[in-house]
Amino acid sequence: KRDALFCCASRSWPRARSPWRRTLQLITVPAERFATHMCDSSIDVSELEYQVGCCIGVTGLACTLLVHRQQAVKLREETDFSSKRLLYQLIIALAPTIAIANVLAVTSPPMHHATSLGQHVVVAFVMMCFYELLLLLLFRTSLCSEGKAGEPSLPALRPSALLASLEQGDVVAGALGVLSREPPVPFYASPPLGCCFLLCPTTPCGRHYMPSERLLRRMRRVVLAYVVGAITTPLTELWLEGLHLAPLHRAGIAKLLRGVEGCVSLLGLYSLFIMYRLSRLPLRSYHTTLKFAALKVLVFVTPLQRALLVAAVGEAGFWWAHVLTCMETPLLALLLARAYPASELPALDGGDADVQSVRGKPPLAEAPSDDDTDRDAHESRALLRRA
Repeated sequence: KRDALFCCASRSWPRARSPWRRTLQLITVPAERFATHMCDSSIDVSELEYQVGCCIGVTGLACTLLVHRQQAVKLREETDFSSKRLLYQLIIALAPTIAIANVLAVTSPPMHHATSLGQHVVVAFVMMCFYELLLLLLFRTSLCSEGKAGEPSLPALRPSALLASLEQGDVVAGALGVLSREPPVPFYASPPLGCCFLLCPTTPCGRHYMPSERLLRRMRRVVLAYVVGAITTPLTELWLEGLHLAPLHRAGIAKLLRGVEGCVSLLGLYSLFIMYRLSRLPLRSYHTTLKFAALKVLVFVTPLQRALLVAAVGEAGFWWAHVLTCMETPLLALLLARAYPASELPALDGGDADVQSVRGKPPLAEAPSDDDTDRDAHESRALLRRA
């Protein structure tokens, strides 16, 4: 059995004669090739470059963790627990997560593909959190009456209450009520797919429209599909590399998977740009432009600098791109701390949120104190004596 397992793991395995050997071969050989494709051994750097890159990467990681810890402690100690604070914490965790992934790629150059895949998944998840944050801010803005100071005056909204509101459709309906007060916007002419409609404003997609509830729900599903596609498509492509398929079929499946991933990514980014463009005016006090730019700067800068480094130094440019990203993560942490400050969240003594208050109903009255009870009893006895 031991010899059979060893031979099955090798690529020169003869034609299996029994069903269990064919099954073991179908599982073991793709797993071996999967691990081989996840590790890129073609990246080779000198010893001096490796030492310099490790020093830069570890220093960038330490600075990023220091900046992130300060912001995380401020959010935890100065603000009340709420869905909004949870989304803020998930979004600002982008910088240390990317720093850790790139330090792994710097200290172990063959892990280039694995860390790039993990970074892509993390960025997609943070984009989904940003979309949920915009929906939450629009929903809380819809609950504010004209007499109140604004959304920060509302009590903290717990994640359980937010999930219940999402299931009942209150969040989407409230966000649509806020967006309907704004003038029509040509939101279909948004990048990256709608840039061509800016040059043709007379086309149907270049005109001004009001958003609908179906549009908001579809964009939310597309962003969720963007996250799922970012996880499943590369893993499926890597797994198919190890199957016993003809080279022509393997290349065709790989092109199909890359096309699906590209389409899903473009649609997800298109939905994010549309949502940002719709909510820019009603949420201008929250500086949504800075929030959106803090997330998108990494998406646009990382592929550009990777392409430039590969063109300059060859295959080692992938490794130097990870080193450069480690240098940039402290700046990204500072930018996220400024874009998502603790001052925009309810204070620690702001109280808890009730489901009734979330849905627009007035909260329950507070229980009377002992002094109020004694005063009421004294007034009742005085009225009885007079009677």
